[in-house]
Amino acid sequence: MAENKFSREELDIMKWDWIHCRNVQQVAELHACRKQDVIDALNLDEKPRPARKRRWEELHPAKAQRFVKQVESGVSMAKASREAGIRSAHTGYVVYRRMTQESWM
Repeated sequence: MAENKFSREELDIMKWDWIHCRNVQQVAELHACRKQDVIDALNLDEKPRPARKRRWEELHPAKAQRFVKQVESGVSMAKASREAGIRSAHTGYVVYRRMTQESWM
């Protein structure tokens, strides 16, 4: 089968869809293509984690970005964690470290 060619705009939208749902089948359906087309277009090399094993920042991307902005603006880790719904300041530090050291998003 001929390989699908996606425009830059559609690839950006596909990436956004992938980041927010982490479901290859769902992204493929949204873009009227096969699962393998999504995997190839986004250079995915691993299976997504099931929901119960996803990291907090993957499940709550908008909250995660607000959380990082708060911490970087000087809000205490305990307060930022509490407002984001993160269980403890320790977990907040773990989430913050992952988000600032890894290239996610």
